[in-house]
Formats: sequence, C-alpha cells, structure tokens
Amino acid sequence: MAINAFLKLIPEEREAVDNFAFAQSLINRGGDVERRFALICMDSSIEIVLRAYLLKIGLTRDKVEAIPTIHVLLTECESRGLELDKQTKTC
Repeated sequence: MAINAFLKLIPEEREAVDNFAFAQSLINRGGDVERRFALICMDSSIEIVLRAYLLKIGLTRDKVEAIPTIHVLLTECESRGLELDKQTKTC
C-alpha cells in the first residue's frame, strides 16, 4: 500500500492494516503458536474493518462501539449497504 493511501485512512482502517500485516509476519515464522495467534489477529482485523466501514458511512462512534458481536456487526454493515457474496460469508 502506498504511503499516501495509508495516510488517508481513518485510524481504525490503519489499525486493521497493521493487525493484518502483523498476522502475516506471524504466519511467516511458521510455528503452530504463531499461526494460532495470526488467526486471532486476522479476526480482529475483520472486526475493525467492519467497524471502520460503519464510521465512514456516518454512524456515530457510540453506536458503532455499542454493537456487541461480530454477527450483529456484519448484519448492521449489510443492512447499510455492504455487499458480501454467500461464499464470502460462509468461509
């Protein structure tokens, strides 16, 4: 990602990129513990990206932070225009 594009991201999006990059570095290390921790980091990245999406489309931070689970978060994003195909949601 170009530095200018990275700097245009909101803080939540930057955090998601950083989490994902960290997960990739853990995977490259190759150990079982590292791979498990990488999965946790990737899961966190997805949640952060979904929350960032809601913030970018205008939801208040209080409303976004009040969403309790990833399922409710994904449902809220879809109801506000995020489009995911069936295969993406089941993988």
